[in-house]
Amino acid sequence: MKNFFKKIAFVLALAMVLVSVAPATANAATKAPSLKKTSKILYIGGDLTGTISDSYRFTFNNAAGYTATWKSKNTKVATIEGKNVVAVGVGKTEVVATLTNKAGKSVQKTATVWVKQNAEEVGFGSTKAVDSPLAVGAKAKVNVYRLVGDKKIWTQNDMATCTDVIKWTSSNTDVATVDKFGTVTAVAAGEATITATATQPQGPTAGESASYKVTVAAGIQSVKQTGLTTAQITFAGNVSAEANKDNVTVKSMVGSTGVKVAVKDLKFDAVDKTKATITTFTEFAKDTEYVVSYKDTSASFVGVDTSKDAVASIKFDTTDVVKAKAETIKFKVYDKNGVDITREEFTNRIDVSLVNATTDCYLDSSAKTITFFTSGKTAEVKATYHTYTYGADYKEITIDAVGTIVSKDVASTTIKSVDVFTAYTGDVDFTKPNKTISVSDTDGSYKVAVKTTNNDGKELSSVGNVSDDKFTFESSDTTTLLIVGDQLYPVKEGGAMVIVKYNKTVIDAYAVTIGSKRVAADVTAKFDRAQLATNASDSVKLTVTVKDQFGAERTKLETIDVKFVSGPKDANQTVPTATVGKNNEFVFEGSIYNVIGGYQYKVTVGNQVRYVGFTTDKAVGTPSFYQLSNTGKAIDTALKVGNTNKTDDKEFKLGLAGYASNGYKILNVPMADGKTVAFDSIPATATGSAVYVEVQGPANKDITPFISVSADGQVVVKPVVMNASGAAIKAPAGNYTVSVFEMNKTNASQTKDNVPVKALIVGGFSITDTQQVPSIAVNSTTSKYGSALLALQDKDDVVTIKIGDTVVNDKVTAVTVIGTGKQIAVTEVTIAVDVNYNGAITTFEQKVPVGVTINLQ
Repeated sequence: MKNFFKKIAFVLALAMVLVSVAPATANAATKAPSLKKTSKILYIGGDLTGTISDSYRFTFNNAAGYTATWKSKNTKVATIEGKNVVAVGVGKTEVVATLTNKAGKSVQKTATVWVKQNAEEVGFGSTKAVDSPLAVGAKAKVNVYRLVGDKKIWTQNDMATCTDVIKWTSSNTDVATVDKFGTVTAVAAGEATITATATQPQGPTAGESASYKVTVAAGIQSVKQTGLTTAQITFAGNVSAEANKDNVTVKSMVGSTGVKVAVKDLKFDAVDKTKATITTFTEFAKDTEYVVSYKDTSASFVGVDTSKDAVASIKFDTTDVVKAKAETIKFKVYDKNGVDITREEFTNRIDVSLVNATTDCYLDSSAKTITFFTSGKTAEVKATYHTYTYGADYKEITIDAVGTIVSKDVASTTIKSVDVFTAYTGDVDFTKPNKTISVSDTDGSYKVAVKTTNNDGKELSSVGNVSDDKFTFESSDTTTLLIVGDQLYPVKEGGAMVIVKYNKTVIDAYAVTIGSKRVAADVTAKFDRAQLATNASDSVKLTVTVKDQFGAERTKLETIDVKFVSGPKDANQTVPTATVGKNNEFVFEGSIYNVIGGYQYKVTVGNQVRYVGFTTDKAVGTPSFYQLSNTGKAIDTALKVGNTNKTDDKEFKLGLAGYASNGYKILNVPMADGKTVAFDSIPATATGSAVYVEVQGPANKDITPFISVSADGQVVVKPVVMNASGAAIKAPAGNYTVSVFEMNKTNASQTKDNVPVKALIVGGFSITDTQQVPSIAVNSTTSKYGSALLALQDKDDVVTIKIGDTVVNDKVTAVTVIGTGKQIAVTEVTIAVDVNYNGAITTFEQKVPVGVTINLQ
């Protein structure tokens, strides 16, 4: 307790009276006395920075011949001790000086004193809400207190005893986020430390703090049966290193009692590590509930019918065979939900026949084997499943399927295996393999790509590497699907095999389905907020997202119709037109929809209908709290080589808005850039308030080219900009803090040095850079050139530089070396990579470490 006894004495005492004689100054007789400073902030015991004291002595101008007598209007806030005003309690008061000259003439001057108090400790109440791991999406809150003396202040906006504000931060926002009220939201599996810091608004300066850990469990989100003894589990995160057949349990439910089922295996997907297949020793029983558990999370499914009566479809399990060998054609049998219910008794019911006669192969229908005589050939085979049940016309009810089988060589040259095959549009994403396109995709926008591994374990991709002596693709049926290079041109609905070759040798084949014309099948309509204030400063945005039956987005291609359904009496029933360039965005202005009540709208896309709405209310007065738009945003500055990079994908703004206690927006608050600009916006002879913003980036990094404040008072973030020479440069990677303050000038004589400042809100964003780093392969230490630059620019000389599979030696623009003779050490090269940014070709410089010693000619 700083100054404890002093404070008690002052609080109990009456206002002390100070009589002082101001020193004489030249030519003061003709001017009235005035205070040199009319306001002051004091901190009880001094502030965190050590620059704001707990006492202050006010002085005068033109006070020669006057004596001053001081009084405090509220001795519970500040008292007079000797020649100083001393802080004793949190609050605001005025101290009055009565100046009297020898002639008995008196004049009074008043100064305002704010007394503040730092927190002496920060702590938490019960942490029970976070003691156990949280599931993804779950929210939790731990109450925080600020301690002054023996008093714990539990309400964050209670400034009667302590004036520090609590600032919440998360050590890992990818795992858990925390809002300004301390509510934690679980984002992804992992651990994060949540910290509450008592922050002094002046500065702002961090004071006492307390932390607790949050664990987000990568638990089970869902489970579905996929086979007789298998089910697919979807986890909230990648738990492949921890989850196994011993700690993931399966129970069959008999009433409320769970009977443990023995688990045989748990295998994670090769691409998506959030998915795993669990296999049991026994088959799942029809209509029985099964609960799958991992740690503190679980999900359930009901066993399907796996009898012969449930067979709904069959599928070829054999798609390629080795030439000159009789290979058995295998099948899978599925129920109506796609669950694999294959049994030998079912596959024995299948007959096979060739669709078209061919001399390329021999089909033994009784043994269900096929033999090809050469590689690279295909055959269409029809499979018929016999139900041995008959319809009213006395004809047997059968289930048919047609499959294409391709022949390949015994050895696949240098390729060890084909890992992923995908048909894609735009940028390839091997984590989301696709084998379905539409008959309407006739513009060549869909391409085929594979990712493989050779015998040396090196990963190869066909992207950017399609040529006669590398990867090539062929269609098994050109009447259904044409392939030109790697581009797919569907001719009609159906299916075809894409034959994959490497060095002109068949290595694999994949079935591609050509589906029907794309139509809107999945529509999501959502307002960004459910509350709209009836003023010109507020608006809500309706966003409509449309996907077709194949899961591809079709938002820009569909007609979106929005109609008014219901609302309050005399409500405006018009619907705003879509935002220019974005047919799926509709902005509703509060000044137009200004009748208080609930509004409902019908969104129609094709045969899909969705209903959405919002409520309106008045929002007036002084904001109770503030929000920064886009706070928490994460931007990756990686520039895609060979693809168009767009400004819209990277640039964004942070705007400040004030909200009423009912959650409705009152106004947009323009921010000025920096304290000086903010203060200068208040006329020197007037009072008023101004808001300013400060952005801090990674330590010792210049962020000036990337951060600015727009004319309408928003923070503009441009993570990628062009320099004077037209080359792309990136903002430093790291975390950025956005701090917003309010300056409240209550007295016209206040200067920027003593105007009160209050922290309104602290937000932030992060910038990452996942740019692919070029690889360096050393060919030789002796160059045929006499110049290091020429040596590095020749891919066949000392080193080969690649980005992915693309050689980029010709892009080397500069070389950093140690030494000046014939033998030098190359430490770094600069590569000017061509990138498409907003439709224009520019360059992006990458610094690449080399670390090789070479001998020049």
